[in-house]
Formats: sequence, C-alpha cells, structure tokens
Amino acid sequence: EEHNAPAEPERTASAEGRNASALAEDDSARLLTSLYASFSTTYLTLTSVIQGVALVYLVGVVDDDMRAFGAAEWILVVATFLMIVAAWHEYMTAVTVFVWIPRLPDSLIPFLLGGAELVLIRALRQQTELEWFFLAMAVTSLLTAVAFLNMYASAGAEREKNRLLLENTRYYEWLSLTFAGCSAVLFLLFSAVEARAAESGTLDVVLAATTLALVVAFLARSAIYWNRVIDLLRTADARGTTRA
Repeated sequence: EEHNAPAEPERTASAEGRNASALAEDDSARLLTSLYASFSTTYLTLTSVIQGVALVYLVGVVDDDMRAFGAAEWILVVATFLMIVAAWHEYMTAVTVFVWIPRLPDSLIPFLLGGAELVLIRALRQQTELEWFFLAMAVTSLLTAVAFLNMYASAGAEREKNRLLLENTRYYEWLSLTFAGCSAVLFLLFSAVEARAAESGTLDVVLAATTLALVVAFLARSAIYWNRVIDLLRTADARGTTRA
C-alpha cells in the first residue's frame, strides 16, 4: 500500500491535465464557431450601412442638381443606383454561401469601395467634366476586382467548408475577375476620351449608355451566378436526403 500511494496523485494530475486540455479545445471550438456564425451578419450589416450612405448621398445630389442634368447625367444616375444595388447583392451572395474568418482586408475593402462610390456620385455635379466620373468608375471597378480576389482567397483558405461552391463555380470566378478588370480599363479609356475630346452631348450619352449597359451586364452575371448557386445547393441537399 505504501508503495502504490504516490501513484494516486500522479493519476489525478494526469486526469486534470487531460480535462484542462479538453476544456481548452472546447473553448477554441466555441470561439471558431462564434467567428463563423457572426461573419455573415456582421459583414452584411457593414455593407448595408456603407451602401445606404452611398444611396442617401446619391438622392441628395440628384435632388440638388436635377435641373442641370442632361440625358447623360440621368443615365449615369440610373447606372450608379444599379451599381449600389449590385455591390450589396454581391456581398449578400458572398457571405451567405461562403464561410471564412474575417481579417483586415475584409474591413478595409468595403470602406474603400464605398469611398469610391461617393467620389463618383460627387462627380455627377460636374456635368461638363464627366471624365472624373469615369475615372471614379475605373477605381470602383478595380476595387471590385480586389474584392473578388480577397473573397476567393479567403474562401479558399477554408476550402473544406467551401469545397462544393469553389469546385463548381470556377467559371464565374474567372468571369467576375475578368469583367471587373476589363471594366476598369474601359472606364479609364472613357475618362481619357472625355478629357481630350471637345465637349459633346452625343459623346456623353454614348459613354453613359455604355456604362449603364456594363452595370446591367454585371447585375445579370450576378443573377445567373446566384441561380447556379441555389441549384447546386438544392441538388446537394437532395442527394444527402436520398442517401439518408
């Protein structure tokens, strides 16, 4: 009995160590679960606030300057409104179906995008200098490409959680990046043309109409992508139900 007595404290200490380790693992799991669960709500709230500010500013600019607007400016107002809708819709679809732990770029990019939107809305006041609007559109398009890169990189870092969509929507990843990048180059070209060409109402309308067409095309791409995501998730759910 005297020989076995010291073994009891050792077994007790070992058990306490295992319990402490298990508790630490449980705490880590709870924290990760909390991060994943709060991500979509937090991100969508942030995006809603930023895009809401942009929409309010757009309404204010239109209210103040509508009497000075020509056809080109009204077309750009519609394009800007749809762009705000597209920005919110893109973030909604991203955080609804992808999961990742947010980092600094996830906070920085929405604010940069919102700032670029405010600049291009402000440029609507300069009816004779629309090159600034198109330059701001180029910056916005570039930031959109950066946002897509960040989204796919972040989702790829959590590949096991996002495998289904990452493997079945690669075409849309390529399409989104290409569309945003090409749009940035095109809007830079529009800005240069506006800056160098003589003042022309016809030119303004043509460039504004092309801008609206690009924004509508971007929204259409987003709608098609979202329908594809819904079909994928429903198919996967149906297969899981059948196997069960």
